[in-house]
Amino acid sequence: MPRIVPLLSGLALAAAVTYKFRNDLVKDQGDIKSRLNEAKSTLERAVTEESYTRGPSYLNDSQKYVSHRLVPSVKDTWNSQIMNASQSIVKVDIGSKVQDCWNRYVVENVKEAINNNKK
Repeated sequence: MPRIVPLLSGLALAAAVTYKFRNDLVKDQGDIKSRLNEAKSTLERAVTEESYTRGPSYLNDSQKYVSHRLVPSVKDTWNSQIMNASQSIVKVDIGSKVQDCWNRYVVENVKEAINNNKK
């Protein structure tokens, strides 16, 4: 008998949580659908309004700006950054840097290990 009470209370709690979760899910879906319908109707009204006097010229202006001003500017900036990076790589003397690191870390440690073994 003592095991039945916790079992039944656990089932009741699980059922209550499941019911609440389902209820919240249905409510959220309804809210999303209503907001979607509002956005759709707003979009339809914006497209069908005849008070909109500006034609597709603003699209042409934007396309001209992008193709004539923005793209060349971005391209020039990109090219200059790539040139600077490649020149920096070319100017680095990798051989001497590697030799310095080899001498500093490897050769010194080997000498130290040999000296410690002689003692």
